[in-house]
Amino acid sequence: MTNSKTIQPASSQAGQESGSVMGHDIAGARLTAAGVFWLVVYLGLPVLVLGNLLDLLVQWGLGWCVGLWCIASR
Repeated sequence: MTNSKTIQPASSQAGQESGSVMGHDIAGARLTAAGVFWLVVYLGLPVLVLGNLLDLLVQWGLGWCVGLWCIASR
């Protein structure tokens, strides 16, 4: 048999930031250190690689020194 006080319809649970599970309070969603790490890996690393590749291609094709390559060579 179920207790109607502890079971709520899914529609009423959707709007709650945090709630309780079996009498225990649970915290809301938050950004963790692992989340920041994977955010940097999936978003930052490709931007860094593509930007450096673009800098290298411009330097190789046009002879202009742009980006990190100029700073590192001085």
